[in-house]
Amino acid sequence: MKSITALVLTLFITTSVFGQDKMKHFGKKIYLDKMPITLNTAAFMAFEVSTASYTHIKKAQRLRNWNYFWAVFGGYELGAGLATVAGGGSDSQIAWLDVGIGAVCIGIIPGREERYKMHLRQAVELYNDALEHPEN
Repeated sequence: MKSITALVLTLFITTSVFGQDKMKHFGKKIYLDKMPITLNTAAFMAFEVSTASYTHIKKAQRLRNWNYFWAVFGGYELGAGLATVAGGGSDSQIAWLDVGIGAVCIGIIPGREERYKMHLRQAVELYNDALEHPEN
């Protein structure tokens, strides 16, 4: 199954790179020929054309992965802290600290998502520019 997937992915990327289709960026997705592609596929394609584009895609991937971590961790801290406070536990000061930690972890995500979109936008611009001007 993996070999079939790898073969299809290789054929798709080979035709895309040599066909020189431009990437497009809408919101939090990258499209190639009106079809959404994963960040891994975009990174693979960008590596062949523009290392600067590849770097931006990798930065976007790291931001997105850490955002998932901060959301899960912050949600747990917030939920556990609120549950302890609501239950009237003896460690109410620690519970309020947990609520604060959870709120901060969740609160940093929107700014990081903006940086994620900025990196995607720059990656697509650099990729398309490299296709138009291969001598750079």
